[in-house]
Amino acid sequence: STAMQAAIALCAALVSSLLLGVHGHGRLTKPIPRNGGANPSGVENAPATVNDASATNFICRHPTRNAQVPLAEVPAGGTLALQWTTPAAHVGDCAVYISYDINEDLVNQRYFKIANLPDCKSQQNTDVTITLPDFLPAGQAIMRWDWYALHVRPTIEFYVQCADIQVTGSSNSVQASQLSTYKITNPPIYPSTGNGGVGFRNAFNPSSEQYMTGPACANGITINNCPLTAVGTTGNTHDGGNAVGSPTPAPTPAPTPAPTPAPTPAPTPAPHAGPIQSVTSTVGPDTTVAPSPASTSNPGTGNCEVHRVVAGDTLTKIATQFTDAGKAVTAQQICDFNGISNCDSIFVSELLVIPYAGSSCGGRKDEITSSTRLGHSAPFLFPALLLLLNAVFYNIFDLSIA
Repeated sequence: STAMQAAIALCAALVSSLLLGVHGHGRLTKPIPRNGGANPSGVENAPATVNDASATNFICRHPTRNAQVPLAEVPAGGTLALQWTTPAAHVGDCAVYISYDINEDLVNQRYFKIANLPDCKSQQNTDVTITLPDFLPAGQAIMRWDWYALHVRPTIEFYVQCADIQVTGSSNSVQASQLSTYKITNPPIYPSTGNGGVGFRNAFNPSSEQYMTGPACANGITINNCPLTAVGTTGNTHDGGNAVGSPTPAPTPAPTPAPTPAPTPAPTPAPHAGPIQSVTSTVGPDTTVAPSPASTSNPGTGNCEVHRVVAGDTLTKIATQFTDAGKAVTAQQICDFNGISNCDSIFVSELLVIPYAGSSCGGRKDEITSSTRLGHSAPFLFPALLLLLNAVFYNIFDLSIA
C-alpha cells in the first residue's frame, strides 16, 4: 500500500541517519561557541533538527554557557569576525541573532536578528566580518548563528551554534527591555519544510526566485545583507521590530542575491569490480523505496538510485558498477552530489545517491532535481523508530548493525 511504501521510505532515510559515519555538515567556529571548539564524533557538525523548526535543540545546541570559554568582547557599532566550516558544503543561507536572556531557559529566550549571510558555504573557513548595530545594549548576551541547508529540499536541515559575548555599549545603546524580540521556535521563525509557509528557495532551479527566508533584522537596519529578509520580501517570516528610542538606521545599498551552483567536470571511472547493491528511491508525496531493478538498455528515464555501501566499496568501484550496468556516473559526481568532504572515505551501510546520466538526478549538478536528492543526515536515535526499523526495514533489506 501507499502508506506502507511511505513508511518504508521513511525507514530508509532514517536508517541512513542512524548508520552514517558523519563526514561533516557544518558549524560555527569563531567566535568560539559553547562547545569550546570540540567536535566529538562529528556531532557538532550534524543538524540540530531536520524538518522541524520548532525543535528546542534549534534554539541553541547547548543550553547554557560554557564557563571554560571566555566571553567574546564585542563593541556596539563596531565589527565582529565570524567563521564557520561546512565540510559537506550544502547550499543554503546563514543568519545571526542576539539575545540578552542569558538567565532564561532556552524555550523562554527571545532574540532579534542582526545579519543575513546568503550562500554561506561560499564563505566557509574564512573571516566574514559583520557590523554590530550601534543600538546594542551593553552587557552579556548570546550570539546565535544558524544555517538552513537546502540540498535535499523540500527536506530542510537546520544547524545552529551559540556563542556567549560581552557587549560594550555605545552612545546610541538602548536598554535590553526596549528591544523588540521573539522566540526562535514558538512560533518557529522558519518554515519546517521547503513547501511550508513562505518556503525556501530552490537553489537548483536558477530560473526560480533565489530568496532568503527568515525574520527581518531589528530596527529596520540595512547593514549585513538585512534587506534580503525585510518585511515585504518573498521569504520574510517575522517583523524585525523597533528598539524604542533608538536612532533611525542609515540606508545602505541592497546586497547581490546569492549565486547559484555551477557544474563541475567529472573524471573517468576506474575498472569494474563487484555487483551493484542499491535501492531505488523517489522522494516526493508518494515516496517509494524498492530493490534496485536490473540495468536496462535505456536507463535515461530511471529514478535516482541510492546505493548502500558494503565492505570493500570505494566511490570508484561503485561508479564502475553502475556504469557497467548502463548507468554512467563517475566517482567524482557521486562525491560532489553527496557533499562528501573526503572522496576517499566512505562508510559501510552509508546510503549514497547515484546521479547517473539521464536519471532524475541528472548527471550534471546544474540539472539535478532537488526533490529526488538524499543527503548526509545526522544520527538521530528514537526508540519507537528502532522498533519500526526492526519490524519493517531490516526484514525487507536484510540490514544489520554491527
